[in-house]
Amino acid sequence: MSDVSQSPRAVAIRGALAAHGSMSEGELATVLAADGIDLGPHPTDTLNDILDLDPELILPLLDKRWAWLPGLLDGRILTHRLTAVEREYDLLVLDPDLSPLTILTESPNYQHLSDGSPLANVSGQLDAEALAACGVPEDAVGGEGALLFEPGRFAGLGVRIGDLVGLRVTADGFDLVAVDAIAPSEVGLSIPALLDQVSDGVELLDLAIWTACAGAGTLFSEPAAPLGELLVAGGLAVDGGWVAREGFDFDSWRVRHRIEAIGEHYDLDDDEALAVLATLRLCERTAELVDAVTAAQESGEALDLAELLAQPPDPADRAPETDDESDADRATMRATLEFLAEPVVVAAVLDEINDSGQLTGAVLGLFAESVEPAAPRAARPALRWLRANAYEQLGNIADAERTYHEAESLDPTWPLTLLSLARYASDRGDAERWVGVAAPGRGTTG
Repeated sequence: MSDVSQSPRAVAIRGALAAHGSMSEGELATVLAADGIDLGPHPTDTLNDILDLDPELILPLLDKRWAWLPGLLDGRILTHRLTAVEREYDLLVLDPDLSPLTILTESPNYQHLSDGSPLANVSGQLDAEALAACGVPEDAVGGEGALLFEPGRFAGLGVRIGDLVGLRVTADGFDLVAVDAIAPSEVGLSIPALLDQVSDGVELLDLAIWTACAGAGTLFSEPAAPLGELLVAGGLAVDGGWVAREGFDFDSWRVRHRIEAIGEHYDLDDDEALAVLATLRLCERTAELVDAVTAAQESGEALDLAELLAQPPDPADRAPETDDESDADRATMRATLEFLAEPVVVAAVLDEINDSGQLTGAVLGLFAESVEPAAPRAARPALRWLRANAYEQLGNIADAERTYHEAESLDPTWPLTLLSLARYASDRGDAERWVGVAAPGRGTTG
């Protein structure tokens, strides 16, 4: 628990929200003042500053009210149908059924069951060693993680595959119970009403459920059908923790928001941001092809990486393309690469690749080398510059500098190449070259 969460004001905020339920900032400031908590001459501003520091499990809801989740969810129960893997390894995969409760495991009070037995929120990737020590295969946990209980827990409950189990929130931790009967639930009606108030019609599932609970004190007070089933019955769909009406195009929505985020972060227009995203996808495709060739070689199959890289991207499971479609794909790729001639665009690409932590220098270099022959002439200095950066990431400084010089020969005025070479010159103490390159008028912005 953080120092902020233990501060007297944070403790008072939790107490007020526990006693009075969810409140707006203004309402909360009034309650705190009545309880003798001094928030200074500007109480709402002070309160907002405190809340922004994220005191433990105090979060804003969709209706602009604030809630303390242990108090909001106390007594509520969510259910889940037990699978064979879950029954065998005494775990519950974190699918939408239990997702709104799992944030509570960030608190020590919810890292055990109410009888004191241990409970762990585990990830297949992050907790592989711990899972192996418990005899749990990594793939049993699933991509979203799982709640892991002590061995024999489900046997002790007398539940079998397909039976319902419930996870109830109590002041002493979670109760894990067998569920024999279920009650009707209004959540299938509550969530669509909330989505109607959201501009793009999609929202985080957990946040939507918490807001619905704040608006209906009895929601999930009794065991109901699993949340995933209730949402489907209500004409809703869940994808990656987001909920929307059935038929919502999550893929297009993610692309649109990714473009907006890139544009805002790097001050790019929509076309430039789209080019950044499209270039990142081409890099990801290169990584996938490298993985495919490596796997094929390990199994004794011969695949030609150069031949695969020369092919334009082809969406999975698409029917064999016609010559016209292939030409269109190449034209799209060429149009994307044209934007790399802009220093701000290619710099954003490199920044995103470095931030991803998943695309290696080897992949970056292979991508830049493979697409350069098909790129417009104006973009080739940028691709050669990316190759030089890839060499730097691999620790090959000599080849990096040589490749920067190659990029300079393609366009002696391209600013990012000049800045990179100036950096090398500066490291050698060649101040005159550094001043010459960095002087105003050289196009070094971006």
